[in-house]
Amino acid sequence: MRSPDPARRHTVGVYLAGAVLIATVAIAVVMGVALLFNAASGESRGTIDLSATSPATRPRAHLAPKASAVTLAPTTAPTTAAPAATTPPTTAATPPPTVPPGRGGALCVGDSVMQAASPRYYDVLSMCGTVDAAVSRQWGGAAGVIRSHSPYPDEVVIHMGTNGFTSPADVDSVLQPLADVPGVVLVTVQLNGTRRWEASENAEIAAAAGRWPNVRIADWKAVSDGHPEYFRSDRIHPTRPGALAYAGVIAGAL
Repeated sequence: MRSPDPARRHTVGVYLAGAVLIATVAIAVVMGVALLFNAASGESRGTIDLSATSPATRPRAHLAPKASAVTLAPTTAPTTAAPAATTPPTTAATPPPTVPPGRGGALCVGDSVMQAASPRYYDVLSMCGTVDAAVSRQWGGAAGVIRSHSPYPDEVVIHMGTNGFTSPADVDSVLQPLADVPGVVLVTVQLNGTRRWEASENAEIAAAAGRWPNVRIADWKAVSDGHPEYFRSDRIHPTRPGALAYAGVIAGAL
């Protein structure tokens, strides 16, 4: 048998080499396309474009943390030495007058200031056999209260004026039924500047003492000036130390 022609063998080899090259290129193209597709798929699964989504649909991992609603006060570095303690100036306290022990026989009529010192609260009015004190009571209209206690003891104490302006006629209407009582004590008003009628009330009380010879004054205003510890936060009604001082002023006037 005769061997193939060398030229023919060469042509066949060229064809085979071309076919192999074409096949290789085709495989490479297919693999490249596959890689690109996988890469695109992976990108779509792993990364989210926040600008294309609304806040409601954004994953929490990509949301900025909310600012705290609590504002912390700035701190200061501790000092090495504590500041020197300062002692406020002290004012020598005036002890309240001693209230006589036991229960006296005076009739005591007043408003809520007297009520605070009465048996209902601090119970320091030991000089009073009867205490008739009520919130918001005023001079006007109090004559009926006074008359309801007739016949009167030898000593009557009256404290009104906390709740409004007083006229001379109002004061006289209360004092007239007591004209024959040996000792009538009017207590001055202490409002610590919280009411505009304070000075007017005390002027009427002083004037009444000039008109009625059986009237004398227990000057609660003078005794309690400069003693904030005698008063509750309203600066009108007494604390227990204030009630003791108040009772002492009345006892000293009887």
